[in-house]
Amino acid sequence: MRRGATHVSLGKMKRAAGLLLYLGERDFVMLVNWTTWGALEVPQRIALIDHELCHAGVDAETGKWGLLHHDVEEFGDVVRRWGLWLPDLKEFGTVIRAQLEIFPSTEKLVGALAALAPKPGSGIDSVTISAGGEEVTLQQGDGERIRHGMGVVRGEKKS
Repeated sequence: MRRGATHVSLGKMKRAAGLLLYLGERDFVMLVNWTTWGALEVPQRIALIDHELCHAGVDAETGKWGLLHHDVEEFGDVVRRWGLWLPDLKEFGTVIRAQLEIFPSTEKLVGALAALAPKPGSGIDSVTISAGGEEVTLQQGDGERIRHGMGVVRGEKKS
């Protein structure tokens, strides 16, 4: 995404100051764009909070708590033209490659679970999957919820 007039900030971490620091006894304040928050899926919300919390940390040079910068600061166009040309970009590329290896199998698992969920009008009300002492019951409509990232929260541990 290009930054500029159209860039929307999802959140920001700031150092607490003044009365908030004194009366609230808080070192940091996290601000979240409420308008965009409502449009985010739960995993995206968790990632946003995690991202902002990563800004609050101990500075490696001073040993003091402060606001930390992003690990990578680069334009997509520069990476397209010149590749991972800096050591921090190379390290970030390694992290991304590891994540890309995880997602294909996750997508296959999600697809398989969604396919196993009973379809409306099939005459089957539920399907129970059991493995390793864990049990999950899929009911009609769960296939669509799984496909749209809402998952299934029903499940019980077998005794």
